[in-house]
Amino acid sequence: MYWQQRKQLACGDTFSSQLHFGQIPVQDWQIDEETSLALDAPTAIADGIRTIALIERRLLAVPNLEGIVLRYGFFYGPGTWYAPDGDIAKQVRQQQFPIVANGKGVWSRIHVEDAAIATAKAVEQGNPGVYIIADEQPLQMSVWLPAYARWLNAPPPIHVSVEQALKAGGAKFVFYGTQLRGVSNAKAKRELGFQPRPLEWLVENTVNNKKNNTLIGKSV
Repeated sequence: MYWQQRKQLACGDTFSSQLHFGQIPVQDWQIDEETSLALDAPTAIADGIRTIALIERRLLAVPNLEGIVLRYGFFYGPGTWYAPDGDIAKQVRQQQFPIVANGKGVWSRIHVEDAAIATAKAVEQGNPGVYIIADEQPLQMSVWLPAYARWLNAPPPIHVSVEQALKAGGAKFVFYGTQLRGVSNAKAKRELGFQPRPLEWLVENTVNNKKNNTLIGKSV
């Protein structure tokens, strides 16, 4: 799940991009660009975070270079794990992607096309520093996973305890399911004019629910 890139651009900017989830929340769920990286996370996560932190520090410290760091939410859309033919979709259809404990881990996402648009905007008008690139719907696992299953016409996800999740998926999966926190995209919206689309499987579920309610109302 760690998507990292370091690229020298013709305009002289350098980009280091990563996922957002290696940060400690500043509020109940919200993380912003100033939030400290979660170096005390489970080892499987913290090791990657330390590497990313080192890359970021080196990038932003290079003299005479406008370094920009993009921290992305979880990618979804065509060609990703969450596409209808993706690996996560297959696991959800087979009820192999469970809700862990209370499912209060908060996930932030970004459509791959919106991520590309935001990256281009950062090249054109971004200021040196860090930008979080994610949509505006941070959702608990207990909310997004059932909605995603419905969107796939898959059976509802099962629930597992922390102990069961530790045995099956390790500390990393427990962290995602119970401790992960969502992010704020306010800086990217303000400085880049970033306007991400709503999460597609939530939009479709809402539309279908409205249609069903309308039909029920007419039948009564």
